[in-house]
Amino acid sequence: MKRLRVLHLIPTLYIGGAELDMVRKARVLASRGDFEIFILPFQSNGPLSELVCCSPRVKVIPPYKEGLAGMLITSLKLPRLLRQLHPHIIHLHMFRGELVGLFPSVLRKAPATVYTVQHMADADPLWKRVFSRVTVKYKDRIIASSQAVKGALVAYTHLPAEKIEVIYNSVDFSKVEEVTHSPPNPEQPIIGTVTRLHPDKGIQYFIKAFPAIVKEFPKAQGWIIGDGEEKVKLQALAEELGIRDKIKFWGWVREPYHLLSQMSLFVFPSVTEALGIALIEALGLGVPAVASNVGGIPEVLEKKPEWLVPPCQPMELAKKSLEILCNYPQARKAAQELSRLVREKFDVKRLANQQGKLYRELVEGG
Repeated sequence: MKRLRVLHLIPTLYIGGAELDMVRKARVLASRGDFEIFILPFQSNGPLSELVCCSPRVKVIPPYKEGLAGMLITSLKLPRLLRQLHPHIIHLHMFRGELVGLFPSVLRKAPATVYTVQHMADADPLWKRVFSRVTVKYKDRIIASSQAVKGALVAYTHLPAEKIEVIYNSVDFSKVEEVTHSPPNPEQPIIGTVTRLHPDKGIQYFIKAFPAIVKEFPKAQGWIIGDGEEKVKLQALAEELGIRDKIKFWGWVREPYHLLSQMSLFVFPSVTEALGIALIEALGLGVPAVASNVGGIPEVLEKKPEWLVPPCQPMELAKKSLEILCNYPQARKAAQELSRLVREKFDVKRLANQQGKLYRELVEGG
């Protein structure tokens, strides 16, 4: 079987959902021996480059220039780079990757082109939807990170369904094999989340729900792991509600599994969400969860739909959280059963192999 060369175009290698998923799958495919992977973070490098550089048959190409200038220069130099590398596949990530990587495709000097979509298209402005619809003919295949993302692309951007393949974002569960779910005393529950602090993540609703939880469980703690633009505003909200001493803001944590394992309940109150990697990681550890019924989240909780709540409704979030905490032995048993299913469905090796199969079909027609 001939070795296929894949060139990934992605804005940065800073730690984020899209970047982590790309790196995880790239490392798995490169380890098989029948793929050689090149990654060009065209706006800036990042800490993930250290992770991929230690992998055989994976090479990070330094950006030509930082920032917005990197987009323009990369687009102009891309045809020459393609002649040097002779990749069989060019894989575009995020809308900026689409902008940069489609230039040689338009000139018809590109290999097979794949584009991964990690967001819900219903939130896109009209001009962006029109752009994607006009340029879809230059993409051989579009990868959607969930069925919900695919549905939104078809419904709102009017892309052809037959050109879209769903390949879920992945989790490397080998990192949590030695971690055991060890929640505290049921009377002192830890209710937490791991997320970017952005309005779309709905953490304001978690904080608004917490007084009702504390009313029933006075010793409850709220853990918020992550950082972002909303941190000061969220801290002020907790202060206003009189629960600032109950909420701990951990900031960004590189490997939060040891904190996840201590949570009694994981909450994921997103307003919009393509899939929800942090939710998958929590469920993989066997932590019961409450999550918003939006986007791709129901695909994660397809075996426990009763753990879903309407978005933007803190009292519903509090009610469901209390229901689980008051029946905790049953909830924990259900979470342990769900853990096995989640680990299988979102396993990085299985999903990387699915992506590798797609690459080979595009190149060899198999």
